[in-house]
Amino acid sequence: MWLSESKRKYENAVCEASVCTVEDTDAETVKPANILRVPVEGETQLMLYCSDGSSILLGTVGGTVPSDLNEGEIYIETENAAITIKNNGTVNITGTVNITGSLTVNGVSI
Repeated sequence: MWLSESKRKYENAVCEASVCTVEDTDAETVKPANILRVPVEGETQLMLYCSDGSSILLGTVGGTVPSDLNEGEIYIETENAAITIKNNGTVNITGTVNITGSLTVNGVSI
């Protein structure tokens, strides 16, 4: 039932995408897929605006893809840090790592 209700809700919705430049970093934060990110002033973004008043950041325009990033891999970056999740299970972290809570490595608590 929930799926059919959701489908019906979006059949009549009208959405419009536009490219925009962030001018006010005190504006709303964006949280697609529960990833919270504060927009960077001057950044060019692709936004999707829907007739129900909702909007979502689809991505930022531009950027460089690392040469060793393969299809299906994930790369998250900020100005001074990056995380790469590789297809082989490797997770590469660039920057200082702070852990709040416990850390277990191969079943051993450190």
